[in-house]
Amino acid sequence: MAKVLCVLQGYANKTEANAICLDPIIKIWRDSGHYVDVLSLENENQISDGKVFVVPKKESLNNKLLRQIRKFFYMPLDNPSVVDSIEHAIEHILHTNSYDVIIAVVNPVESANAVSRVKQKYHFPKTILYEIDPTSNRYKYPKGIVEKLWRKRSIIWELEMYKSFDTIVHMKSHNKHFQDEIYKQFSNKTIYLDIPSFSINILEKKMANKKIKMVYAGAFYPELRNPAAMIKLLINVSMKAPIYLDIYTGNSMRSEIQALIQGYEEVFCLHNYVSQEELMSAYMQADVLIDLGNKESDYLSSKILQYIGTAKPIIHFAQDNEDVAIDYVDRYSRGINVSLEEDSEVAIGKVIKFISNLNSLEEANEQELRSVYFENTPEYTAEKIMEIF
Repeated sequence: MAKVLCVLQGYANKTEANAICLDPIIKIWRDSGHYVDVLSLENENQISDGKVFVVPKKESLNNKLLRQIRKFFYMPLDNPSVVDSIEHAIEHILHTNSYDVIIAVVNPVESANAVSRVKQKYHFPKTILYEIDPTSNRYKYPKGIVEKLWRKRSIIWELEMYKSFDTIVHMKSHNKHFQDEIYKQFSNKTIYLDIPSFSINILEKKMANKKIKMVYAGAFYPELRNPAAMIKLLINVSMKAPIYLDIYTGNSMRSEIQALIQGYEEVFCLHNYVSQEELMSAYMQADVLIDLGNKESDYLSSKILQYIGTAKPIIHFAQDNEDVAIDYVDRYSRGINVSLEEDSEVAIGKVIKFISNLNSLEEANEQELRSVYFENTPEYTAEKIMEIF
């Protein structure tokens, strides 16, 4: 059996999407007899508890502008001092522990740098780069000097990192990107897996609301995932059908969302982020789960797979035809893709038709769901990486 160290961010309280994805995988490895430790980058008030080694994320710059300037000079790294902190933490652990495998999970990108340095110093027999969020494909069609510079620097950074790792794990949605000639030199040590966030947690519930209760959970971003078109469309839907949408999100674009929904308090309610337990309770009470796809991106949100695992009806709003989530929703009998690029009346009609026929949707089949999304299960990813062990 292997002794494994995973290096990532937000694992102590499962505050990061990648940490949430990795948690069931680590449990499977442990249940299979492997010894697994976790080193996690966390906020300063988090301490090591015997199960998770913590690297405090200390921020020396309080000024937002200065942090942005620093990030510009060191991109794709956010903070080069974090690399030093993670590296020193790994070395400290190695004084009392030995490992057969070290896995660097991106994000944060700094974990890759730190493990790369340690690899060069101690010549570990096996290192794995588990790259859920590749930096060079952040901007699929880079615009302007900053995005083009980000892509160029990220590729340079990746080429340097990939040399240090024995195995590189990419997500399938980024396969085309990594077929570029510049990455061919690493093809013999690269494998492709899928986002491992699918699990069955059926929350089916008969509709009992006067209004059709909807839930959206996730972050918004001005360019990547701007909610303006979706909210405007749902306002139009609300004039023809009784709907109510609870939005659970963070601080990004909060003021913009508040401005969009002002005057429509009977249709929308804006919430802060809540725990996974509270979120599952909100899903339970929902008639429909709402998803918004990424624009001009190969990134697949783990949320859509979590949604599908609940067996709830899903409306996925796609911002363009390249949205990688479209295929996953197409394979789900209780979901619908609605393009925000098509004629608004057509899109409104699709939404109204879907919510009008919720009770006649095909019932969820647990066995079929597991078959269709098998490669998105933690079990599948855990097994594939154990083969590398």
